Amino acid sequence: DHHDSSTLYRILNMPPFAVEHQDLTNLLHFSHKKTLSLYEAAQLAATVPNIKPDTLKKVQAILALIDKHSADTAKKNVVELFINIVKDLEIGNRIEKETLENVENRELLEQFYRKIESFEVENADKSLKNFLDMLEFEQQAGEEGKLNFDPNQGPESIKIMTIHSSKGLEFKNVFIVGMVNLRFPSTDRKDPIEIPPELVREILPEGDIHLEEERRLFYVAMTRAKQGLYFSYALDYGGSKTRKPSQFLVDIGLVVKPEKSMEIIRKEKSIAQNYDPNLFLPNTFSYTQIADFKSCPMRYKYRHLLHLPLPGSANLSFGRTIHTALEKFLTKYKINLEMTQLDLFDKKAKAGELPSFESLEKIYDSSWVDEWYESKKQKEEFRNVRGKAILKTFYEQFTKEPIIPKYIEKSFRLSLGAYFFTGKIDRADFDSRDKLLHIIDYKTGQAQAEKKLNPQQLLIYQWAAQEYLKEKVGGSRYWYLLSDTFSESFLGSEADLNELKADLLKIIEQIRDVTAHNSFKELDKRIAHNCEFEELE
Repeated sequence: DHHDSSTLYRILNMPPFAVEHQDLTNLLHFSHKKTLSLYEAAQLAATVPNIKPDTLKKVQAILALIDKHSADTAKKNVVELFINIVKDLEIGNRIEKETLENVENRELLEQFYRKIESFEVENADKSLKNFLDMLEFEQQAGEEGKLNFDPNQGPESIKIMTIHSSKGLEFKNVFIVGMVNLRFPSTDRKDPIEIPPELVREILPEGDIHLEEERRLFYVAMTRAKQGLYFSYALDYGGSKTRKPSQFLVDIGLVVKPEKSMEIIRKEKSIAQNYDPNLFLPNTFSYTQIADFKSCPMRYKYRHLLHLPLPGSANLSFGRTIHTALEKFLTKYKINLEMTQLDLFDKKAKAGELPSFESLEKIYDSSWVDEWYESKKQKEEFRNVRGKAILKTFYEQFTKEPIIPKYIEKSFRLSLGAYFFTGKIDRADFDSRDKLLHIIDYKTGQAQAEKKLNPQQLLIYQWAAQEYLKEKVGGSRYWYLLSDTFSESFLGSEADLNELKADLLKIIEQIRDVTAHNSFKELDKRIAHNCEFEELE
């Protein structure tokens, strides 16, 4: 509602606008005097007496954004709108600096983005209006926007409880956290009204009663563990002082009291290494992260380190659609192959038959990612021309060679020195003739000339198949679906794999060093390319 004056007033007080109080007062006075909404007064801001030029620029900027985003609501879904608005308001730039408040804000931003993604999956109408209506219904029902569990963290779960409530229970692994002074043991809080010792019939123990009770609780917590017992504490809990480790950890010999305070240690380390030792350094990487860092360090920072919602592209949306559709289709095919009896309610079904082409088309339509296309014309070209051509190519090829896929979109996690390397294999077929695994990586773009082919990604898949899946590999190749052409099958040697690991480790160490010194911008300037994030710094 453009004429919701109270909301526009709140926005004009927020970054990146933050109109000065006096100018905002003049605008409000003008709107009341002329019987206008604040939006109408803002449109006439140039005629308002005593408005500063800087304020006029800010007002004109917000009016331009309102016009732009209002027009976008008619042609873009809520995910695209959200990411564009975050970018236009420079929110990513404002919360990029490593502070506790910014970390919390980035988490809130990401959780809200996940909510929008979930909304799009569950609703055919992906418009902003429908999303806002849903939010309003939730608020009317008492929903206050709590942060939900992130399913991307995996199926594992933990039980969080107090030590008192853990009595009598046992667990395979126990983590006792917050082991710092004044937390555990905590400070002794006296009862509001203390009972005089003379009135207590029991024999009171001598010494620090509270400390001994805390020590007994510590013993209870430790004895809940069957196999693994872990203690953790932090030196910084967001306050102004460095926290000291718990006296209990000192008593059992796990921690030695430092001779220097943590402030001094941090300062010395920062001077020696020129970076903040508290900065989070990643230890898990992927091919996409490596590629982003090599082509544009700032893209790596915003996308993989700060996890900010970033604009997509037509090619990315189309690629996701094709990969999802083929995964669902092949999974359905595998289920048919594994059927041991006919469906009681479908006497026409045949175990092991290839699902129909019409079935593939329906899966494709249901998997369509309707985001980041520049125009309706481009979207139609991708969906009905390029997409349908790929489906036809894939189905005809699979009909000619109905090989049973052993792995479909198989995730992997590999150890690489002190770090981890993750990824996903599109498809791997077991050939009964040579008893070897043959890896296929789908490409939805144009085929590359063989002389330009970069085998590194295929080499990573071979490494994963051999080390993670424990398979013998016969080769890997790219399948360019649009032109129905295959790259030459590639099989790396042991020396190739060792060279790959060394190269990846070298880049990973560089990523961690650049992260520690926050020198992404400086590195960008040394790389000859156009990085879309340079202007954000």
